[in-house]
Amino acid sequence: MNLHQKVTELVGPIDPVPDTDFDEERMKNLEVLIILTDKLIGDIARVAEHQNSDLDSVRKIGRRAARFFRRRFHATGGGEMASADNRSYVKHAIAGFLALTVAPSAALAESKFLSLTYSAT
Repeated sequence: MNLHQKVTELVGPIDPVPDTDFDEERMKNLEVLIILTDKLIGDIARVAEHQNSDLDSVRKIGRRAARFFRRRFHATGGGEMASADNRSYVKHAIAGFLALTVAPSAALAESKFLSLTYSAT
Protein backbone atom coordinates (compact mmCIF):
# COMPACT_ATOMS: atom_id res chain seq x y z
CA MET A 1 0.00 0.00 0.00
CA ASN A 2 1.48 3.38 -1.00
CA LEU A 3 1.25 6.65 0.93
CA HIS A 4 -1.65 7.99 -1.16
CA GLN A 5 -3.65 4.84 -0.49
CA LYS A 6 -2.88 5.09 3.25
CA VAL A 7 -4.06 8.71 3.43
CA THR A 8 -7.19 7.84 1.45
CA GLU A 9 -7.88 5.00 3.86
CA LEU A 10 -7.33 7.23 6.91
CA VAL A 11 -9.42 10.16 5.63
CA GLY A 12 -12.17 8.15 4.03
CA PRO A 13 -14.01 8.58 0.74
CA ILE A 14 -14.60 12.08 -0.61
CA ASP A 15 -16.34 11.44 -3.93
CA PRO A 16 -19.98 12.51 -3.90
CA VAL A 17 -22.61 9.83 -4.33
CA PRO A 18 -26.31 10.30 -5.10
CA ASP A 19 -27.32 9.35 -1.57
CA THR A 20 -27.98 12.02 1.07
CA ASP A 21 -27.07 9.56 3.84
CA PHE A 22 -23.42 9.94 2.83
CA ASP A 23 -23.28 13.71 2.12
CA GLU A 24 -22.24 14.85 5.60
CA GLU A 25 -19.54 12.19 5.98
CA ARG A 26 -18.09 12.88 2.52
CA MET A 27 -18.05 16.63 3.21
CA LYS A 28 -16.20 16.12 6.51
CA ASN A 29 -13.70 13.83 4.79
CA LEU A 30 -13.18 16.42 2.06
CA GLU A 31 -12.58 19.18 4.64
CA VAL A 32 -9.97 17.02 6.38
CA LEU A 33 -8.22 16.34 3.07
CA ILE A 34 -8.29 20.04 2.13
CA ILE A 35 -6.72 21.01 5.47
CA LEU A 36 -4.01 18.36 5.08
CA THR A 37 -3.31 19.44 1.49
CA ASP A 38 -3.14 23.08 2.57
CA LYS A 39 -0.56 22.20 5.23
CA LEU A 40 1.51 20.11 2.82
CA ILE A 41 1.50 22.87 0.20
CA GLY A 42 2.55 25.31 2.91
CA ASP A 43 5.45 23.00 3.79
CA ILE A 44 6.58 22.87 0.15
CA ALA A 45 6.19 26.66 -0.20
CA ARG A 46 8.37 27.18 2.88
CA VAL A 47 11.08 24.99 1.35
CA ALA A 48 10.78 26.80 -2.01
CA GLU A 49 11.82 30.01 -0.27
CA HIS A 50 15.34 28.56 -0.20
CA GLN A 51 15.65 28.33 -3.98
CA ASN A 52 18.15 31.21 -4.06
CA SER A 53 20.23 30.10 -1.08
CA ASP A 54 23.98 30.59 -1.14
CA LEU A 55 24.37 27.00 0.06
CA ASP A 56 24.30 24.54 -2.84
CA SER A 57 22.51 21.69 -1.04
CA VAL A 58 19.87 24.04 0.41
CA ARG A 59 19.38 25.74 -2.98
CA LYS A 60 18.88 22.36 -4.72
CA ILE A 61 16.10 21.38 -2.33
CA GLY A 62 14.52 24.84 -2.60
CA ARG A 63 14.63 24.72 -6.39
CA ARG A 64 13.01 21.29 -6.43
CA ALA A 65 10.14 22.63 -4.31
CA ALA A 66 9.82 25.72 -6.54
CA ARG A 67 9.80 23.50 -9.64
CA PHE A 68 6.81 21.63 -8.17
CA PHE A 69 4.85 24.90 -8.12
CA ARG A 70 5.96 25.92 -11.61
CA ARG A 71 4.97 22.58 -13.11
CA ARG A 72 1.75 22.06 -11.16
CA PHE A 73 0.39 25.59 -11.26
CA HIS A 74 1.96 26.98 -14.42
CA ALA A 75 0.28 30.01 -15.95
CA THR A 76 0.65 30.47 -19.70
CA GLY A 77 0.84 34.27 -19.68
CA GLY A 78 3.10 36.92 -18.25
CA GLY A 79 6.26 35.57 -16.78
CA GLU A 80 6.97 38.53 -14.52
CA MET A 81 8.47 37.76 -11.17
CA ALA A 82 7.49 38.97 -7.71
CA SER A 83 10.01 39.10 -4.90
CA ALA A 84 9.74 39.06 -1.15
CA ASP A 85 12.16 40.49 1.40
CA ASN A 86 13.64 37.03 1.92
CA ARG A 87 15.06 37.01 -1.64
CA SER A 88 12.70 34.28 -2.82
CA TYR A 89 11.13 34.71 -6.23
CA VAL A 90 7.83 33.26 -7.35
CA LYS A 91 5.66 33.77 -10.40
CA HIS A 92 2.47 35.76 -9.88
CA ALA A 93 0.40 32.66 -10.55
CA ILE A 94 2.13 30.82 -7.72
CA ALA A 95 1.75 33.78 -5.37
CA GLY A 96 -1.95 33.90 -6.25
CA PHE A 97 -2.32 30.20 -5.65
CA LEU A 98 -0.66 30.47 -2.25
CA ALA A 99 -3.02 33.30 -1.34
CA LEU A 100 -5.95 31.09 -2.31
CA THR A 101 -4.70 28.35 -0.01
CA VAL A 102 -4.51 30.72 2.94
CA ALA A 103 -8.08 32.02 2.51
CA PRO A 104 -9.76 28.65 3.21
CA SER A 105 -7.71 28.26 6.40
CA ALA A 106 -8.81 31.69 7.57
CA ALA A 107 -12.43 30.85 6.80
CA LEU A 108 -12.18 27.57 8.68
CA ALA A 109 -10.60 29.35 11.63
CA GLU A 110 -13.42 31.92 11.67
CA SER A 111 -15.99 29.13 11.59
CA LYS A 112 -14.26 27.50 14.61
CA PHE A 113 -13.61 24.36 12.52
CA LEU A 114 -9.87 25.07 12.66
CA SER A 115 -7.98 26.50 15.60
CA LEU A 116 -4.97 28.68 14.83
CA THR A 117 -2.68 29.49 17.71
CA TYR A 118 0.63 31.30 17.97
CA SER A 119 3.31 30.68 20.53
CA ALA A 120 6.33 32.96 20.79
CA THR A 121 8.93 30.69 22.34
